[in-house]
Amino acid sequence: THSTLEQGACQVDVDDLMATERSAVDFVFQDWGYRWNTCIVMLTPMGIFAHFRSWSGLAVFVVNFLAIIPLSCTMAKMAQQVSLYTGDVIGGITTATVGNAAELILSCIALKSSRVDLVQASLVGSMLSSLVLMTGIILVVSGLQHREQQVNAHVVTSNTGLLLVAC
Repeated sequence: THSTLEQGACQVDVDDLMATERSAVDFVFQDWGYRWNTCIVMLTPMGIFAHFRSWSGLAVFVVNFLAIIPLSCTMAKMAQQVSLYTGDVIGGITTATVGNAAELILSCIALKSSRVDLVQASLVGSMLSSLVLMTGIILVVSGLQHREQQVNAHVVTSNTGLLLVAC
């Protein structure tokens, strides 16, 4: 027996889907997510058009914000591919650079416009996000698995120092 599932213009071979090792979640995020990313990328030229046609600031922001999502996914995939060919060190540097590309661009534009306060706020926000938010998420998730945790005193000291700099 051979069964297919038709929905709109999409036809999914259920037997082939079940035969593969991918889960349904992987199928949704890889196949459907790729199609949505491709559609949303079209917002990039629309954002440029919106800026030059003097749309409202909110409309320009929303269009460009939505356009950034698939572009950042594409940049992350590119960084992973670079690390496959160049090794962990160059791949890590590329991933860190690509991961902070939006902040870097914002900082360059803000410095060009003499907005040092905006650059400082961006740096402090990035530090607080990395130190407080990410550390908190890690502690909560690991606390669900382990009742007691051991921490490295040197890491705690350096993180505390960075938090003092941020404040």
